[in-house]
Amino acid sequence: MGPIELVGGVIGTMAGGLLADRLGRRDVRWYLWMPAVAGGAMVPSMWMFLHASTTQTSMFSCYFATILCSSSYMAPVVAITQRIMPVRMRALTTALLYLVLNLSARAPGRWWAGILNDALLGTYGVERYACRSP
Repeated sequence: MGPIELVGGVIGTMAGGLLADRLGRRDVRWYLWMPAVAGGAMVPSMWMFLHASTTQTSMFSCYFATILCSSSYMAPVVAITQRIMPVRMRALTTALLYLVLNLSARAPGRWWAGILNDALLGTYGVERYACRSP
């Protein structure tokens, strides 16, 4: 899954920034709409990933689409913070942006995954598919 996240993350970040720049020439609000559209597109791709058949092709392609959408928000968000802040405050603003993103999403995300895993254990069982030894 690591190579999928690497390739999808790089492509998503670059494509999100390029698309926001292209659409932002007409209307600067696209720098904020772009992350919202990407987040909306991430929901069905994540649902398809979680409910994909056991074939690896469909599961990994849905996961790639999810990573692509989830990483495309970063470039427009950084661009809009750079655009609205005075020059002398841009480095501090970017540092605070990354701090808030890491403290609000990355750090508690793993904690919430464990809580939801424990809470849904009775609903979905211990294992969905049994591992077979060779």
